[in-house]
Amino acid sequence: MFARRVLLGLGLAVSICGGAFAQTTPTPAPGTVAPSLVLVCALAPTGAPASAYCPNDANGNPQIPTVLQGYILSSTDYASLEAAIAPFDYTLAGSLFGMGAGLVVSSYFLAYPLGVLARMLRSARG
Repeated sequence: MFARRVLLGLGLAVSICGGAFAQTTPTPAPGTVAPSLVLVCALAPTGAPASAYCPNDANGNPQIPTVLQGYILSSTDYASLEAAIAPFDYTLAGSLFGMGAGLVVSSYFLAYPLGVLARMLRSARG
């Protein structure tokens, strides 16, 4: 969840979470996803002062808030997307790989004797 809310210069309500900013007003209606301006913490240019809103990165470099265009989902849309994304099924993937590999190997074992038979008939004809 978002840690706290801060009002920035243009009157936008912004949520701060772990050094990342996300615009929370206006909230999109369920079923619609509209592009919004999103503030994120990005690496500051050399010599730029650090921002009070963004922590330093893992290497100690200062970060500043940067405006990007992004998409903010409603809680209903987010829940439906999370429900649609299932974890990777290794059993199914192994079964499909085994079926494909078995098909290739069985095709070879079927085609090889047919090729031997065709060569034998061709050499017998003369």
